[in-house]
Parts: sequence; C-alpha cells; structure tokens
Amino acid sequence: MKKPIPTMVFRLLGILACFLYQTAWAQTKSVLPDYDKRLAAPMVQDLSVVMEREAAASLLRARVTNAVVNIDRLHGSPRMVINRRGFLTGPAGHD
Repeated sequence: MKKPIPTMVFRLLGILACFLYQTAWAQTKSVLPDYDKRLAAPMVQDLSVVMEREAAASLLRARVTNAVVNIDRLHGSPRMVINRRGFLTGPAGHD
C-alpha cells in the first residue's frame, strides 16, 4: 500500500517541473514584431500595366453590371473579382 504514494508524488513533481520549465521558457522567449516591410514601401508600377489593368476592369464592368474588382495593395494584382448579383459568366459558362 505504501508503494503507490511515492510513485504518485514523483509523477506530480514531474508534471510540476515540466509546467515550471515551460513557463520559464515562454518568458525568456522574445516575441518578434508583427509587421511587413513591403507594406511600408510605396508600390511602384509601370503606367502601362496600371492602364491595362484599369481597361480590363472597365471591360468587365461593362459586360457584367455588378462586377467588383479589388486590387491587392501589396502586389497590384486582382485580389478578388466578384459579381454581387450572380455569376461572372453567362448561362452554361458562355459570355
């Protein structure tokens, strides 16, 4: 009957030691700041690329009345192209 008690005590001490080690390690670990250097730099794009992108977006808006094109501010590429009231394609996938 005396044997299980020391075993249980050692197990509890082991769990406590692991918990204390994890807590001490978490406090010494440095946290990196959450930022992206690419967002601070101004986005420089060729004017012809911007004009071509705007022309394509206006063509899409002319074909699909409720089309919305969101541009990614980091890459300058289309981030989301949606139609708020239906599909981007016509019936059966045709224009």
